[in-house]
Parts: sequence; structure tokens; C-alpha cells
Amino acid sequence: MKYEIVIKNGIVADGTGNALIHADVAAAGGKIAAVGKIETSDAEKVFDASGMVVSPGFIDAHAHSENSILRCPDAIHKISQGITMEITGHCGDSCFPVREPSGNGSYADLEAYRARAMQSGIGIDQANMIGHGNLREWAVGEGAGKVGEEELLVMRKLLRKELQAGGVGLSSGLEYAPGMYSDTAEMIPLAALCGQMGHVYSTHMRSEGSRLLEAVEEALTVARESGAVTVISHIKACGKPNHGKVKQVIQMMQEANATGARVYGDCYPYPAGCTGLTIVLPQWTLEHGTEEMLAILSSDAGRQKIREWFSYGTDVWENRSILTGWENIFVSHVEKAENRELTGKSIQEIAKIWGKDEITAFMDLLLSEHGYVPGILKSACEEDIRTAYACPRVMVCSDSVDVTGSPHPRLYGSHTRFLARYADISTDSGLAHAVWRMTGLPAKVYGLLQTGTLEVGKRANITVWNPAEIMDKATFENPIQLSEGIEAVFVGGKLAYRDKEVTGVRSGKFIF
Repeated sequence: MKYEIVIKNGIVADGTGNALIHADVAAAGGKIAAVGKIETSDAEKVFDASGMVVSPGFIDAHAHSENSILRCPDAIHKISQGITMEITGHCGDSCFPVREPSGNGSYADLEAYRARAMQSGIGIDQANMIGHGNLREWAVGEGAGKVGEEELLVMRKLLRKELQAGGVGLSSGLEYAPGMYSDTAEMIPLAALCGQMGHVYSTHMRSEGSRLLEAVEEALTVARESGAVTVISHIKACGKPNHGKVKQVIQMMQEANATGARVYGDCYPYPAGCTGLTIVLPQWTLEHGTEEMLAILSSDAGRQKIREWFSYGTDVWENRSILTGWENIFVSHVEKAENRELTGKSIQEIAKIWGKDEITAFMDLLLSEHGYVPGILKSACEEDIRTAYACPRVMVCSDSVDVTGSPHPRLYGSHTRFLARYADISTDSGLAHAVWRMTGLPAKVYGLLQTGTLEVGKRANITVWNPAEIMDKATFENPIQLSEGIEAVFVGGKLAYRDKEVTGVRSGKFIF
């Protein structure tokens, strides 16, 4: 047979943004072999897509899935929403390179991680960013170490090695330790190396709250000075006093692009984020690493000083007890059995259960879980999400972290939610644009030339979906629910998802 699969009678949105066409799509050898009128006699298998949209598989432009893909290699949480590829290692935190790798969650380098992932195979494709935090810890250790010229050379050498091994760029997490202890002068030469090598710099900025606009200006300075394609991660404005500021963020991005910079963004379609709850602590508690933070939380003097800091306003620091509120900070996962009942509850609720004030309950919870508690923070707003998506340089992402506990619903619903609630798919042009934003655009931004469009020779990642039924189902109360409207997903030309079930075919690979 000439083709391994022919998808017949579909409405083809090819990922370029071009007009929709009624056509067949054929795949052979893992690649798109033909688009047009194709005889079924030339096909080993035929899939009838009458009335359905046939598009490139969706790309999750910002994820944290290096280890969750190992726990759930079929990736039903992603493939069930049409995603066939994710770009991982954002926010300055990748699972490599690590000086003392565990082999179970951390790896010496990208090559070692890939070897581990391919032992069992992966259900969808992956591309990998290199975390600035990893480079910094390699050079100066955990905490607020000083990066001088010698340390910077170490970081650049290591970054070059990982980019040459197939990394697609550098990510920073300037609101987290250890990225928060860097300065702009540290970031520019690292981003410049990415620019010289044709790779991307993505940044979780230094502030998404009261100092949002100053943080954007820093990101744009790095973009201008380094020459690298720059992505502002998960665009949002946290805290009611800051709602509406995304309009200014987009304006600043547009002005930078008009003067020669190359700046993009990504955004997840929810007014709540998910991250480790140490972000709620004052920065000084993290200066010397996790064990010192736990020591501070264990001492009367340390706890009193933390309590004092929570009395300060947002003019002093990003005080999330004010910006977000204890009632809007939720626990999404715990490790200890005695804490399992706390999953899904807010810090305010936990305080009531324990008979303590919120600050004490928060500190005790962190201590109990040895400093690591993933949480959901409801602090953004719908207006800013729509403002971000109105900009054609903003990609769709999940920013999803894990598959355990009570995850953020974005893990199961980001891309279908975008199509159902934020995109205009009622017109042909609107549908074509929405598909491009989730396929051709991220492929272009991250230089993933072999994927993202339904063009002959490109990788045969294909999502077949029903525009009349497309809808996310995952909620904060019940986040583990599969989306509606995704009819079939092919990864490398192999049927990977059909009728709300994975097929067990793990044909994913690493793309760079």
C-alpha cells in the first residue's frame, strides 16, 4: 500500500492560517504524504472524517511534563484534548542538568533524560527547554549564590552543551528561587547565546503582580540586548489591584516588536494558576536553600519574622495573602497520608480544620510536607485572558504540572477550553486562525520545523475534532475529566486516541 492511513472527507485546517479546504490527508512513514483527493485503494487504513476538522495535532507551548510523562506515558490527559506535542522545562526548572542526579526525577543531562523516557516510550512528542535555575545551581549551588564572570562562563558552557544536544531554548523563573537572586545582567549573555544559536528565551518574569510592568520591561530589555526570540510565559496580572494591566503588557510587547525585538507570549485559559506554595513565602526565606527554609519555619524567631512580613503591604513585597487571599490559595497535592484530606482545600479552610490562624496553618503545612506543596492560586481575571488572546503573538498553553492529587483542570482541558470559550470558530477564518495559534505559531516560535502544519514531509501529528461538540469538561472541583469533541488523534501517523481511549501506541519522540 502507498499510504498507511488516509483520513477522508475532512475540513482541513492546515495550521498555516490559510483558508480551510475540503480534502483528504494521507500519512506514510510517520510523515504527511499527501493532502488533496486521495484514492482509498492506496490506503492500508481509512478514517472517515466527514463533518470533522482535520488539523495538525495541537502543541502545548508551555508545560512541565518531564516527569509526569514518565508516570503517565500514554499522556491521556494531553492527547484527550488533541495535544500531540508539549514543550517542557519552563519557568527556569527542568529535570536536567543536575550535578547529583537521582535518575528518578532528575538527570545529569538531556541525553540521560531522553534515554530514560524512551525506555517505556512516550505517547506524544516532546521538546525541551533548559532551566536557568538548573544552570545556576550547577554553577553556584542552591540559594542566593553570586554569579561572577567565572560562574557565568560555566553556565554558558553548560547551556551550549544542552542546546547542541537538542534543547530548544533557555527558560527562566525569576519569581522563584534561585532565579529570583539573578539580575538582568546575568540573563542577557545567556539569552544572547540562545539568540546566536537560533534558540528561544522564555521567561516567567520577576513579578506577575504589583511590579508586573517593571518585570515586562526587564524581559523586553533582555530581548533587545540579546537578540533572542523571547516568550513571556503565562501572561496574566495577579491580584485585583492589577487586573486590567495585561492590556499594557500587550502594548509594551507590540512596541518592542515594532522596534526590532521578537517577543511572543503564552497564556492558559483559566483565571487561576498552579505552582509550589513556597512562592507565597517572603523571598529571604529561600536564600540558602530548602533545608535552611525549613529551619526558619521550625524556629520561633523565623516564624515571627515571617508573620511580620505578612503584615506588610504589596508596596514592600508580593504579599499573596493580600494579592490572592488565603481563601483563594488551594492545596492540589500532598505526599503524607495524614494530610490527604487537605487536598483541594484552601489555606483558609485548612486553618479552620486545624483550629489555627492562616499564617500558622500555612507554615505548619509546608513543614509537614518538607517544603513542597503544589497549590492552585485564584488571582487572575477573565478580562486579561481575553486581552491576551486578542494578540496574535500569544500562544495557547496549559502550564500543567502533574497528573497526581487534585490537579489544575488545565491539565485536561486547556486547548479544548480555548476553542470552546475564547476562540471564534463560528467562521472559517476564525477557525483557521485558532488552529494556527495552537499549531503553526508555536512550531514557528520554537523553531520546530518538522511539525505544526499539515504539509507534505512534516510529521504526521493529526487531530480530528468536531467543532460543534468541542468542549473542556475538567473543573476545579472535578479536574480529571476528558474533553468532548476530540474524535481521533494520530501521533507520527499512528492512531493514539479514539473514542475517549488511548490505543496504547506510544509513537511519540523528541523534537528539536
